Amino acid sequence: MNNRLCRLPIVFLLATIILVLSGLSVSNSEGVKGDTAAASFQNISWTKVSSPVTDTLNSIAMVSANDGWAAGENGALLHYDGSVWVSSNLPLTMTLFSVSMSSENNGWAVGADNIPPGNGILLRWNGIGWQSVPKPSIPWPFYMTDVSVPNDTSAWIAGGIIVCSVGPPCVPTDALGTIAYWDGSIWSTYQISDVFLSSIYMISDTNGWAVGTEVVQPTKELRSSIMHWDGSSWSSVAHPTIVYPPGNYQSILEEVTALNATNAWSAVSNQNTFLHWDGMAWTQVDSPVRGKPSLAVISTNDAWAVGGEGDIGYWDGNIWTQVSSPVTVTLTSVAMVSINDGWAVGYGGAILHGIGFQGIGFQIFLPLAWK
Repeated sequence: MNNRLCRLPIVFLLATIILVLSGLSVSNSEGVKGDTAAASFQNISWTKVSSPVTDTLNSIAMVSANDGWAAGENGALLHYDGSVWVSSNLPLTMTLFSVSMSSENNGWAVGADNIPPGNGILLRWNGIGWQSVPKPSIPWPFYMTDVSVPNDTSAWIAGGIIVCSVGPPCVPTDALGTIAYWDGSIWSTYQISDVFLSSIYMISDTNGWAVGTEVVQPTKELRSSIMHWDGSSWSSVAHPTIVYPPGNYQSILEEVTALNATNAWSAVSNQNTFLHWDGMAWTQVDSPVRGKPSLAVISTNDAWAVGGEGDIGYWDGNIWTQVSSPVTVTLTSVAMVSINDGWAVGYGGAILHGIGFQGIGFQIFLPLAWK
């Protein structure tokens, strides 16, 4: 009798510990669409999975856990069906820089032909196949770097041109940024002087961000640039300015992504630094990710980044920490399906899958003699 009574506190202690652990790992049921409290600790393990290509993959976009696309060099355009990644048959002469999906039946990809003069390539997915579509008609050159698709009707493309005094390598003297908007019927274009845009992310057709590099006149030094769309115009937004000296062209702000109007991130190239928007101001945050990072934000307390030498970083709402990576090659793009499911791609056709745990299921059986 006394032995049984002594064991009861141990059973309840174990049950309490398991309940605490299980509670900590409960995921946000709304996945990436919600902004409620996510897991307060890094709960994903990243592994390398089989890839059908060895070409560098530049971009990945996930529609769901069973549907995603990755795009890259030499015509690489891969589809994930929930089981394996399969390569599409695109011309080897093209390189795709960015792919963005609004649903399983709608997506866009931008790139350029590898054969000089490197004409731009614009593709659209209609749920059945990828089709080449006419590019925006503008009176100046437009190098398309990134595309963002907030819904099935619209698409936004960012890029521009850099004017070089000498080169290669390019010594920039001027820049002309361009943003093109497809409203479902026609293209509209916006011109931004002295700025080349590297990345665009549209939360909706009335709220979005674009980032890049400004060629400062007349000094020709390079300075970070952040632009915001309020539904009627693009305007420059104050931020902790990053300045590079005049010389060979470098993208300063490499990527921008956002969850909502009060949570956005941008990555500074080769400086282990991120910029964070909290709805009021951009602030500078230390980053453990080298190179030219890619970011994916899930909630206020949950974001991921990948970059040079296989670096993977995790944001818990307070700090970025480095996470174990199965590769050492540069990772170029990351996309999250939920707090427990993510993907990343990179050099050499590398594809990583991040899988988390959902909690610990358990049952407690008490012997009849204890009741």
